[in-house]
Amino acid sequence: MRFLLGAAEAGFFPGIILYMRRWFPANARARAVAWFMTANPLAGIIGSPVSGALLGLSGRGLSGWQWMFLMEGVPAIFLGVTVFWALTDNPREAGWLKGEERAWLLERLALEQQVESSLRKENLWQVLISPRIWLLSMVYFGVSTTMYGVTLWLPSVIRSLSGLSYFLTGLVSALPFVVTAVAMVLVGMRSDRKAERRWHTAMPAFVGAAALVGAGYGISTVVVVACIGLGLVCAESMVGPFWAMATSRMAGLSAAAGIAVINSLANLGGYFGPDIVGFFRKTSGGFRGGLLAIAATLALSGGTALIVGREPAGERTGLDQADPRG
Repeated sequence: MRFLLGAAEAGFFPGIILYMRRWFPANARARAVAWFMTANPLAGIIGSPVSGALLGLSGRGLSGWQWMFLMEGVPAIFLGVTVFWALTDNPREAGWLKGEERAWLLERLALEQQVESSLRKENLWQVLISPRIWLLSMVYFGVSTTMYGVTLWLPSVIRSLSGLSYFLTGLVSALPFVVTAVAMVLVGMRSDRKAERRWHTAMPAFVGAAALVGAGYGISTVVVVACIGLGLVCAESMVGPFWAMATSRMAGLSAAAGIAVINSLANLGGYFGPDIVGFFRKTSGGFRGGLLAIAATLALSGGTALIVGREPAGERTGLDQADPRG
């Protein structure tokens, strides 16, 4: 069933990133992606205590975890139907945009499309063997590994160290997500304002890796939770600048294929992150080994970002340059 869930989700995130390219100019894309991705920490803020409460339910032949899956699946079904009717494909079709706003946005996007038309178009097979796509996948692999590894194990870490109830564990688990939601927007805004992507992707990776090492060697509950939370904050803060960097030299159908390949390969971190923590916990009885493994992966992600984000001579597109009108 987890595989089927992944198959159903597979096209969603690449589709969203491609959709945003149709709506947001390049110099606003990092903060746009960051705002969208705040859904992750906000879901953690709401979902952690709710999930903790639902785990305590039982009745009608179902355990608490079964009630949790049932109750948390309903909003996705409802929103899926709603979005089908609520979203328009492009700004030209949006009735809620004012005339001047629509004209400016369409003009800006048209100018960027002219620049993109000069970029190299690649077919699917060229995308699959592109070194840049594989390097970008390595960067996002570190993000995915940290997000899934930390998010799924954070409640267990807190509960094992503190002995709190499920509900209180859920409340404490929600705290890092509050900071994450704010930090990722601020990093995305600064990346757009500075028109800089490499270091805005790499620095959070390095800081997050150091924080996870601190968590691995922490001796108090507060230090461990704070460091794990900082690692999560940093990993999620990479997302906006990363996707702005990754899509800056993509065009046409190769953009759709490139985004899908990066997301697909990187999402293997969703398997690696939780499993590596679980492996070390089983063999050593603690979380240190898993946290250090995730820290190493995140540090590698940051180093790779510095390599792949470097603009080759003569290939600057100008898409990220600040626009005086916004």
